[in-house]
Amino acid sequence: MKSGDDIEEIRKKVIAFLDEIYVRLTYLNGQVFYSEEREKNHKFLVEAGWQPSRRTQYILELTPDDYFEGPTKNELYDGSEVWVFGKVLEDMLCYIKIHLLAQRNVYCISFHLAEHSMKMPLTGKTLEPWEKLKNK
Repeated sequence: MKSGDDIEEIRKKVIAFLDEIYVRLTYLNGQVFYSEEREKNHKFLVEAGWQPSRRTQYILELTPDDYFEGPTKNELYDGSEVWVFGKVLEDMLCYIKIHLLAQRNVYCISFHLAEHSMKMPLTGKTLEPWEKLKNK
């Protein structure tokens, strides 16, 4: 278990990451690029009935409490830092994995239903996958 100081240090890093996303997308006219070739991402978007822009709005609404893990090195995408968030959206626990691209853009590697429970380190809460939520 992490100490209170460790948790606050993580919280500061998460806030800085989310602030960077906000600045890129709102002030620098950056874009979010999505990994549409990943079957899970495309299937989720279709099944949820969402327009792609809805995902971008949800990314902008992420908070430190939604933080799940990271940063980790992304070996597939130039070794940049990857961050993972979990957020309940429209009664569905969503798994969201993102990293910053060069200059002003953001790349969303994953945005789909979570497949497992997610223990959120900054809140201590455990979020359950969609299947469990819909049965409550």
